[in-house]
Amino acid sequence: MYADDIVVMCDSPKNLEHFIKVFERVTNDFGLSMNIQKTCTMSLKQFEKTIGKNETKGKEKDASSNIVIRDQNIETVDNFNYLGCNIANDQTQAKEIEVRIGKASNAFNSLRRIVWYRKCISIQAKVRIFKACILPVLLYGSEIWCLKAVEEQRLNTFYMKCLRTLLGVGRGDRMRNDLILELTGQPSLEKILRRNRLRWFGHVNRMNNEEDQPMLPKKVLFSSFADAKRPLHGVKLRWKDKIAKDLTMCEIKNWRREVQDKEMWRKTINKEIKSTTVRSDAAHVIHEHKERAKKRRTDERLLDYNKKMNTPPSTTTVINVDATCSICGRTFKSKLVMISTQLWTPATPSFRCKLHENDSVYHNYIPIHYNRTQPDPAYCKAMMNISVRECQECYTKTISKTGIEHIQPCKYYVFDRTYMKYTLVEEWLMVCDRTEFRSIVSIVYLAGYIVGVIVVGITADKYGRRPIMSICTILIPCTVFIGGIFSQKDIFGFWPSYLIYLTSCFIFACSIPGILITGFVLATELVGSKYKLLTAIIAQYLFNVDGIVIFVAYFIQEWRRLTITLSIAAIPFTFFYFVLPESPRWMISKGYYKQAGELLRIIAKKNKKTFNEESFKKLIVEQEKNTTNKPVVTGVRSLFNSKIMCIISINLLFQAFVQNLAFYGISSSSIFLESSLYSSFRISSWAMRISSWTMVLFFIVLYLLLNRVGRKRSYLIVVFCFAILILLEIPVQNYILKNSEGYMILIFLMNIILKWLTFGSFTIIYIYTNELFPTEIRNTGMSIHIIVARIGAIAGIASTHSLAQLWIHLPMVLYSILLLLAAFVAQMLPETLDSTLPQTITDTEQMGLTRKHDCDYQRTSKQEEQPNNDQDVK
Repeated sequence: MYADDIVVMCDSPKNLEHFIKVFERVTNDFGLSMNIQKTCTMSLKQFEKTIGKNETKGKEKDASSNIVIRDQNIETVDNFNYLGCNIANDQTQAKEIEVRIGKASNAFNSLRRIVWYRKCISIQAKVRIFKACILPVLLYGSEIWCLKAVEEQRLNTFYMKCLRTLLGVGRGDRMRNDLILELTGQPSLEKILRRNRLRWFGHVNRMNNEEDQPMLPKKVLFSSFADAKRPLHGVKLRWKDKIAKDLTMCEIKNWRREVQDKEMWRKTINKEIKSTTVRSDAAHVIHEHKERAKKRRTDERLLDYNKKMNTPPSTTTVINVDATCSICGRTFKSKLVMISTQLWTPATPSFRCKLHENDSVYHNYIPIHYNRTQPDPAYCKAMMNISVRECQECYTKTISKTGIEHIQPCKYYVFDRTYMKYTLVEEWLMVCDRTEFRSIVSIVYLAGYIVGVIVVGITADKYGRRPIMSICTILIPCTVFIGGIFSQKDIFGFWPSYLIYLTSCFIFACSIPGILITGFVLATELVGSKYKLLTAIIAQYLFNVDGIVIFVAYFIQEWRRLTITLSIAAIPFTFFYFVLPESPRWMISKGYYKQAGELLRIIAKKNKKTFNEESFKKLIVEQEKNTTNKPVVTGVRSLFNSKIMCIISINLLFQAFVQNLAFYGISSSSIFLESSLYSSFRISSWAMRISSWTMVLFFIVLYLLLNRVGRKRSYLIVVFCFAILILLEIPVQNYILKNSEGYMILIFLMNIILKWLTFGSFTIIYIYTNELFPTEIRNTGMSIHIIVARIGAIAGIASTHSLAQLWIHLPMVLYSILLLLAAFVAQMLPETLDSTLPQTITDTEQMGLTRKHDCDYQRTSKQEEQPNNDQDVK
């Protein structure tokens, strides 16, 4: 059987012990028993009344109790939880206030992302939810509280913190509490506590029993002990003293009569704290305070910097330490970014709404008239679910005859032609609500590139390097020319021209891997082992010559003329098929021995070398032996067909993934190398220029390093330095004074070194991958390498922001750990220095794993018996 909880109050421990024993005996007669483990006692602290001026206010009475039931002691506690309230033996509410704030804080935090941070929910709705769900939890049982000033201040601090969160303002915005209460339409916490006390006071006074005698609550609240004193550390005002003060504050004189009328009493006590509605201009007021606070913080930082640099503050120039995102319009601290990703995406110049029919020049307008047509920033933030910049660029404000303002989207736009005379974005108006058309172009290009990597890699291994590369060199100028000529909106309309442009963009992207990947593989397969490294280094350096397009675009600033010009410039490369030969390595791997022999004889004659017929026959016999021992597996499956080949492939793909993850993750991170806005762009541009000028010297050093130390050791050195340089970001951010001269120099040097290391790691792993994959699947392996590298780049860009929210330095630490892990795993790869390119998967497997700087592996003995087709033809 179970019974409800029972609370017994006695005036002395002796009477309490007597009652419990009697209660235990009576319950046993009815077959019930007391649960000793759930029973506890608490004695309130009391102080004896003393006489004399020099004596203390009172000595604490001994109220300890030791009650024994069934040979078990009942537990004595200092705090007693009754009906959700915490009662302390020292008669204070400190513990109760702590519990109330904790429970209210948990309830408030559970609604942060659901309610408080949602901009689509109005401030008035948030205030109603706060009053219904949070305030009752915070002030539960507050009717009988006798609080100290410190405890009341703690409650008020939490109360105001919640209201600030509702409005989306912080302490740094410097909004006074009275303004916060005015904007939310809420009374102060002091008035709410006064209302609760007076409401309970009226309820108690209306309690009457049959004999017209005061009931227990009235006795407890208004009685006092004649032979005891309150503790010295207690509150100065008793509950009835606070009631007297509240009655005076509310100007209630005849309370004995008014308290009997419940409705009248409620109106009287609610008159002072009647809640008002949320101010209609609350969003505008908050925006103004935030802007002033932002300007004040900027001036303070500038003043602090001038003090540290011992320079007087300027009265005419203010350094802007914040930057504005061109996409979302949010302000952020300007950081240094190392990489610029080039996509085949139309450029978007600055633009604004067209004011009238003759308005055609971007900078030719009257500022007063233009500002009148711009939507108010406060209105954009409160009513529009877009950034302020996009709102003012894409919408215009009109005023009707009745004086009512209307916000309407712009129909026509005026573009800035300072740097670009005419762009595809301007022709098709791919701005504002039509930006998805520009995004589709990027998506189609990326999809075409991935499809091209897969198709070109497999077909080049199956049908040869020469025909695939020739087809791609023909497709590139043709698709670019068609995309420039037949994508004219005025002639063909929007949708036909747009679809033609997307189709040409897709085919163009599919053709690019046929030049980049197949051309690199063909170049390294045509030369001998002595020059394969030099060829790979030159090919990697020529990838940076694409900056010539910027030089051409400086003189041709109209997008269609620029596109047609570049397509015409690529026509000479379409005759590639009649100039370069097919790869003899690929011919031998596919069994075209007659054609390979003829080509090798021509190469030997051009190089004035003697062609060894006997060695060539032995090479054919060895090739046929390797192909007949194992079944032929083509495509992507061939990379993972055997154990050793699978380990090497996964290792190389992991290296590509980590390199791109770290590089693009750092490039997209807004926490790398912080500085002011103008100094960032100045240092970044000079670092890029110097690193580009010295790139030739760096590639020479890289060539000597790879040729003397080896591929694996060079790669480990570069990756280790890359990881250490990333970790140096933490002390640079935390221990070096921002915008100081030493800080700028350090940023400058770190940018140059970072560019060198990234290009070095990319070049080495690209060459290493090309030398480890055999000829029969080399193009397929390089294609999968490119795809995994793109996945790593996307993962780095997408994950950096989420990781930085957990800890601002977490991306850098994580990328450094992954780079060190990649360097550790790369030790399993075999060394390829002074070795010929493997022809078959068997040749790669014979290299083994964890080979040191050693050229005498298992193929060395075979090279004595068979010809080296890299050297015998020269």
